[in-house]
Amino acid sequence: MINKVLPLLFAYGKYKVKQRLVNIALHFMGEDKPENNKIVCSWKADGVDVDSVRESQASIELFNELPA
Repeated sequence: MINKVLPLLFAYGKYKVKQRLVNIALHFMGEDKPENNKIVCSWKADGVDVDSVRESQASIELFNELPA
């Protein structure tokens, strides 16, 4: 749901100019619990608070984009 449904709902809401759909997608991204995986755990171990799906997705993206 995190990587497929919510981004699609968000994009569709933007395309159709339906703010309600955009808000629903953003609400669930901010309210759902963060993912529990190796990357998120490494951020948490470094003292970064990851409290929502939105933050866990952002931490994964940063991890994948930062130079090694």
